[in-house]
Amino acid sequence: MWWSLYLINSKIEDTALSRAEFVFNTIETTRLWNARHGGVYVKLDGQTEPNPYLLLSDRDLTSVDGTELTMINPSYMTREIVELAKEINELDMHLTSLKLRNPNNEADEWEKKQLLAFEQGKAFSREFFDNKNYFRYMKPLKVDASCLKCHADQDYKVGDIRGGLSVSFDMSNIINLESKQKVYMIAMHIIAWVTLITFSFFFITRSKRYIKDIEISKNSAEDLVKVRTKDLQKFLNATQFSPAAITITDRDGLVEYINPKFSEITGYTLDELVGKSVDVLNSDNT
Repeated sequence: MWWSLYLINSKIEDTALSRAEFVFNTIETTRLWNARHGGVYVKLDGQTEPNPYLLLSDRDLTSVDGTELTMINPSYMTREIVELAKEINELDMHLTSLKLRNPNNEADEWEKKQLLAFEQGKAFSREFFDNKNYFRYMKPLKVDASCLKCHADQDYKVGDIRGGLSVSFDMSNIINLESKQKVYMIAMHIIAWVTLITFSFFFITRSKRYIKDIEISKNSAEDLVKVRTKDLQKFLNATQFSPAAITITDRDGLVEYINPKFSEITGYTLDELVGKSVDVLNSDNT
């Protein structure tokens, strides 16, 4: 049972990690698509405003029909995706770096620690908080050649750690589901143990009863043997000292026993007559 509980706990961690990695990989792929297209332009509609931290001359454009457009670079796009994700599924993501342009992206203490670790070669970070009710995951974002369009002035080179994306979410739903599995698993183990104990008790009880019956039968048989032996001894004593000549034969008339009086009268010993027909006595007399 303890091994099963361990597997369930491991499953909780694996589920959290898989979910966080999927979110990160999706965002990273989307950012790379944006960067390799040199950014994308969207219409200014009151919800999306020009990015004040994007220092490019072609940041804002006006189409031939007079529509005002502004460029959305990977970082700005990520921030909008993060805000949308919070509205839809309470998923918290944070794009941050040790070299900031947008002060709103400043890393918290946990993220700063991970960013420093990434620069030392750490691949990713994960950690549970609040008794495993909250999960945080972070992985570095590396500079791609397409990133230099916006970040060349920050002395980045291809392959450098540009920053990181942290993914955080509440584990309550996952833990509640896994808790139900634990309760079900424990219940199944209890039922199995109760069934095993009940069967074992029944088997042991039946076995004891069977052994007792055997002992009773054995004692009865021994008592019967004693009675028969005693009766036989009485019979032998009676024939041994009888004043009459006695002979005992089998079904075929062959002598099995003669008493001393028989030997005294006929002159035959037991050894001479055993296995022979009683007719031998008649032939001798003739």
